[in-house]
Amino acid sequence: MLNGFITLNQIGERELLEKSIIDLTLLLRYILNHSDMTTLEEEMHLIEKYGSLQQLRFGHRLQVLMSCEDGIRPYKVPKLILQPLVENAIIHGVEPLNCPCTLTVAADTVLEDGVLFVRIHIEDDGVGFDTQLLDEHGQVGLANTRERLQLCFPDSLFRLESAVGVGTSIFIMIPEAHFHENYYSG
Repeated sequence: MLNGFITLNQIGERELLEKSIIDLTLLLRYILNHSDMTTLEEEMHLIEKYGSLQQLRFGHRLQVLMSCEDGIRPYKVPKLILQPLVENAIIHGVEPLNCPCTLTVAADTVLEDGVLFVRIHIEDDGVGFDTQLLDEHGQVGLANTRERLQLCFPDSLFRLESAVGVGTSIFIMIPEAHFHENYYSG
């Protein structure tokens, strides 16, 4: 990332350099904030800034698409619950390829089996992998995210789907009622 800043300075891209430094500053402030919970809107904002910084590194090889349903933006989620998943998508899905990739992070509501869920979907069209190999490689980041999610939302679901040559999708599903009972800030 710092090499990206140096390059921007050398080629005279002062405005982009300034924006990138501000993004990094906001990212670091967010991480150092002592709060355990944050709003979904703030978490998505962090991912947007993180994605911008990664785009410096990958240039046109990485496109980041973000969307969040308005009504769920104030819902409280564990801080930094999405960043490790997005980082994994970039490191393991995008980085190995030498062609353009798209990373999509979306949050919305969906009715499934009569239950309204807040669904957070992280998807890349990168290299993908055989999900049967997951247990063999001890995915600490995924396990940590699952555990944190279960501590805050015991009825939540965490699903990972991947196919070699197609990409990877992660779905976090939290019953919407949890936000009204314990965590809704409105």
